Amino acid sequence: MRAHHLRLKAERGFTTVVVMGMLLVGMLLVAAAFAATNNDTSVSRHDQYYKEAYNAAEAGLNWYYFHLTQDANFWQSCTTGPVNTAGTAWASEVKNTIPGSEAQYALEILPTNIGGTCSVTDGSSIINPTTGTFRVRSTGSYRGVRRTVIGTFKRTSFLNFIWFTDYETNDPVVPRSGMSAKQVATQCTKHNWGTNARNMGNCDDPAFITGDTMAGPVRSNDEFYFCGNPTFGRAGKKDLLQTAAPNFYYTCSGASSSPTLNSTPKPNQTGLVMPPSNATLKTHADCILTGPTHITINGTSISITQNGVTKSCPYANGVIYVQNGTCSNDFVTSETYPSGSGCGDAWVHTGSGSNAAAVDLTIAADNDIIIDGSILRKSGTTAAVGLIANNFVRVYHPSRDSRLRCTSNFTPSSGEDAGVGVLSNPEIDAAILSLKHGFIVDNWDCGAPLGTLKVVGAIAQEYRGTVGTFDSSGVQSGYIKNYTYDDALRYHDPPYFLDPVQAGWDIQSETEQVPSH
Repeated sequence: MRAHHLRLKAERGFTTVVVMGMLLVGMLLVAAAFAATNNDTSVSRHDQYYKEAYNAAEAGLNWYYFHLTQDANFWQSCTTGPVNTAGTAWASEVKNTIPGSEAQYALEILPTNIGGTCSVTDGSSIINPTTGTFRVRSTGSYRGVRRTVIGTFKRTSFLNFIWFTDYETNDPVVPRSGMSAKQVATQCTKHNWGTNARNMGNCDDPAFITGDTMAGPVRSNDEFYFCGNPTFGRAGKKDLLQTAAPNFYYTCSGASSSPTLNSTPKPNQTGLVMPPSNATLKTHADCILTGPTHITINGTSISITQNGVTKSCPYANGVIYVQNGTCSNDFVTSETYPSGSGCGDAWVHTGSGSNAAAVDLTIAADNDIIIDGSILRKSGTTAAVGLIANNFVRVYHPSRDSRLRCTSNFTPSSGEDAGVGVLSNPEIDAAILSLKHGFIVDNWDCGAPLGTLKVVGAIAQEYRGTVGTFDSSGVQSGYIKNYTYDDALRYHDPPYFLDPVQAGWDIQSETEQVPSH
């Protein structure tokens, strides 16, 4: 009995060793868990600092954007407040501390040329003359973590919209039944809203009808007019649908309209103002030509002819300007395309396939631009074509004989564009700007329907242009409209494309600079 008792006491010592080992393992596991948790906490903390630094950088851009909205010329002040000279070391930069936070940001306005400086007397030192943009660099810092964001600013542009009009009515030079030219000028050069609104019935406003498609953002200083069920905006794109009027659209009497509006309309927006002329483009023109000029874009080459004579033009800035000579031809609704005019008209088209436009080009005209064939962009390129006329941008449509009678669509044997027939289902891949008049189809009330007029780009005009006629059974002459916004125009302009007068600035894009400044 006694020996057995001693053996049991010895076994108690063995149990103690096992328990102590288990405690040691447990403590190691706890230590490992604590170390892992501490490491995760450190990673989470750094991630938080990383996000706070980015938020601070964005706060800097928003500070700059706020001041631009208060003063559109704020960029001219170069360095003011927390805005530093480009290239200044972070340690010596003036910084803003965000209220209620340890986060700070420092701003730099970046010159157009690397190594250049901002000049209050030279806008081109900051604003890129080709794109109309300028850049601000904002660096945010939080507890030792820095991140840098570069914001690109651009004025609100006609290129932001597939469709812009000042007036949603025909140009005053277009006759109205029962009204003299003076009455038209007095009564129709008004918006269709406010206390001094025009009489849309007398002014014969063109309408958007069933089948018309505005696939993109639209804007007008006027109200839109619907007779049927057009489509405005693109599904899922949140395109801006804006008017300066208190209402987005009104409908024709006696007809039901159920338009498809793929975004919520925003009335009561600030109006945009057309520049008075395109004369500033002359200073950037690679060549200035006088009188009617025929321009064909074939890939990266440009063919120019006047009176059957081929002319050359160097390509540097990507601008061709056609100026008036002796010009006495006013706009006529019965167009027969006579030759011999001294007006600065540009006749434009491109090749197709591999001969479509593959180069950035802006064509400006003292008088009109006449589109006498499709204008196509070569597949796989970012080529941007701009058409800017002081007066009309017109789609060629020979449908009247020498006695000005409507005829079936035909090919004229004489005149400025002899041998060129009507355009069936043409496509225009371009940014179109008519400063004093509108984008129209010649002889829109003559001939048989010609299918769909497809525009991929942007259209901006002072007055609403007409492209055809319709009745309750559909299109009777001219074209149905299919206009689609080219999203590339948000970031890639035709050379020296004009902006609205005194337009506000928007942040076009934000990109992070890595490593940070």
